[in-house]
Amino acid sequence: MGRLAVPFEILIGGGNMDMLSSLGFAHALDPTALTQDTAILAPVFSSWVFVNQGTAQRSKTNPLGCRTHEYVRAANCMVARTLLLVHLFLAAGVFFILEQPCGSLMEFHPRFQQLLATKR
Repeated sequence: MGRLAVPFEILIGGGNMDMLSSLGFAHALDPTALTQDTAILAPVFSSWVFVNQGTAQRSKTNPLGCRTHEYVRAANCMVARTLLLVHLFLAAGVFFILEQPCGSLMEFHPRFQQLLATKR
């Protein structure tokens, strides 16, 4: 169809493509991304699935989990930033897909709940 894909992946771009760094997040917010017609977002989900609930201590009533763990705080931040991008994509009319495995607790993140409550 002649479409161009632009990957945003820490393994490819290092700090320039690390959603958790200031530079990486600024790169993700590049206005050219909003001119695309499709976006696929796939934040790291390892701390959001059932196999990690014992350690991350996430649940439907405590979706942010045990924030004494750095990886849990990082995952919370990544999801919040990803959902900010989703809001921008919605405002710009960009079609998006947000990948998450079945049973993920990400949908209970407060920012995800705000997104679901947003009137369009």
